[in-house]
Order: sequence, then C-alpha cells, then structure tokens
Amino acid sequence: MQEHVNQRTLQAMRTKKKIFNTSVTLINERGFENVTVDDICKACGLSKGAFYHHFNSKLDIISGIETMLNASINEAMEECEDVKIRTRVLVFTNSLLSIVDKTGLEFTRQRTKYVVGGDYINEKESDTFSNYSRLKLKEMLDTAVEKGELAEKTPVSIVTEMIMTLLSGLIADWCIFNGAYSLTDKGWELTEFAVANMVDKYCV
Repeated sequence: MQEHVNQRTLQAMRTKKKIFNTSVTLINERGFENVTVDDICKACGLSKGAFYHHFNSKLDIISGIETMLNASINEAMEECEDVKIRTRVLVFTNSLLSIVDKTGLEFTRQRTKYVVGGDYINEKESDTFSNYSRLKLKEMLDTAVEKGELAEKTPVSIVTEMIMTLLSGLIADWCIFNGAYSLTDKGWELTEFAVANMVDKYCV
C-alpha cells in the first residue's frame, strides 16, 4: 500500500514538473499572453483536468517558480560552504542571476510584472524568491560575523539590502532592454564591484 502511494506521489510530481517546464518553454517562445492553458495541455499531452489539479491558473505557473528557485539557491550554497565569505557571496549572487537567466527572458519579464504588480502579497512571505534570497544572504553574513570572518561592526542588514537591490534592479534592467546583454556576465562584473566595496572592507 505504501509503495502504491509513493508511486502515485512520484507520478504526480512528474506531471506537475512536466506542466511547469512545458509552460516555461512555451511562454519564452511565444510570450505569456499568447499561451493558453489549452496550448500547455496539448504540448504536454494532458487533459485540462490534470492541469487544474496542479495549478489554479496560467498565472499560478509564474508563482510556481518560487519553490524551484529557492531549491536552486540552496543547492548552489551547499557546494561552497567551506570557502571564504567573499567567494560565498559571489557564488550566491551569480547563482541567483544564473538561475533567473535559465528561466528565460519572457518568463522572467512576466514574473517581474507579477512581483511589481503586487501579486506577491498573496504569497507566504518566506516562500517568495526575493524574500527567501534576502534571508539566505543575511544568514550567510550573520554566520560569517559569528565565526569571525567578518568584523563585528559589519552592517549586515545594509549590505544585504544593497546587494539584493542591485540584483533586483539588474534583473529588471535586463527585461527592460530585452535581454540585450548577458545577465550573468554583467552580473559578475557588478557584483564583484559590490562585494569589493561592501564585503571585503569588513573581512578580518
């Protein structure tokens, strides 16, 4: 019985992931407004009932990215637990931008509209990518202070806000300029400058 339940759960997870990945691909190819639930179901080979079992609407696909983005940030950070704080911050910032880049310009543009438009207020605050990323960065800096990697006088909250505001602005700018430049290349250049001026000076 337990095995049957597990198989059913796994199948449900695979179906949800298939719907999500297909939706992201179609949205990036055609634009959000030009993709319907029928289009998504046809591309997946699934019924509309299957779609609505996992998502309430097409817009729900956009909010569904949050869990995936949060998990990706965790994976990136687990790989650099033992390196210096400067490198950890750079890995964090550039992993975040790389994850956004991989979701595609059109999908990111729609997600940005979703965030700026106030739909975030319907989400649990800790679950949203922006808030979750802030918490992870602040936690990383606080831990570095506790371990003596950063000076006790380090203004952790201000550094966190400055870096996160830079990243949010860069993502929005990338959308405004229609992906005219590499988000990860420009991100590396700007975050290196930011880390040099906001983190290095407090390293012990």
